Amino acid sequence: GVKSLVQVTVDEKDTVAGLKKQLAARISKMREPPPGWSGDASLIRVRDKKGKEVGKILCDDSTLRKALPRLTDGKEIVLQMLSAPETVTESSILVQVRLWDVETDRVCAPTEMVISKTSSCDELRELIRSAMPEVCSEAADAAGAEGPAVVDNSPSTEAASVRVGLAKASAFGPPLDAAAVGRLKWNDPKAEGKAVCEAPWSLRDGSIVVARDEQKFAKRPPPCEQPGKGARVAAASARQQHDSEVRVGGGREKGITISVWGEDGGGPERRGGTGEQSPAVAIDGSSEAVPKGKGV
Repeated sequence: GVKSLVQVTVDEKDTVAGLKKQLAARISKMREPPPGWSGDASLIRVRDKKGKEVGKILCDDSTLRKALPRLTDGKEIVLQMLSAPETVTESSILVQVRLWDVETDRVCAPTEMVISKTSSCDELRELIRSAMPEVCSEAADAAGAEGPAVVDNSPSTEAASVRVGLAKASAFGPPLDAAAVGRLKWNDPKAEGKAVCEAPWSLRDGSIVVARDEQKFAKRPPPCEQPGKGARVAAASARQQHDSEVRVGGGREKGITISVWGEDGGGPERRGGTGEQSPAVAIDGSSEAVPKGKGV
């Protein structure tokens, strides 16, 4: 939650970094500073506040006039206490990293992370491993094991060996669940070696990145053997087989013969009919014709 902390007097020509140092000094003098407070200004993240909403992160190298164009007396800002030092510059972006726990098939709540626009996928992986150690299992880390790179949920010998799998998700549409993240393009070879702000990822403030442990993912059983999924997979397979059978049946019904029943009842005649003649339909090469008054 958001609660009142301190009040300070600032100059609009001051930088956000200077404001952080001023805030750190004031917080250190509080009778009851926030739990775990060490006095380090780099452990403070400063954000704008618009009404009841928490706004953008303020860059350390920006002046308050630039970062807060409507700076007036009584202006409220939001402070976030961090567990690790952070520096935010004009070349930084804020992304939301969500962990896909492949063992429980659960997509965890987002973790905000400030990264450089020029970061590569491998650099992002290292940042995620440092900030979110739960992404990789401790046993595998102790053994120094590396998981195979998996591209589009299939092992790839072309991509570099990775422990943390990455995929970009859309910030729009329905909420992310295990089924949705499973359809994402994982470890896109076209993104490897490029800056995360470049295509195909083109990350911006607010972009969502999903991470998973590749070693755990490689050990997952086939979908039909996963708990609770066998019935859905079997149903999907049955629907696919039924659709295939319908398409095959439709192919056999291409040959349709139209015959006209003769006026003398002597059988079908291959000619144009009159108002007294009833059409008959023969399917699959049958020569049987239907007299007038009977259904086809």
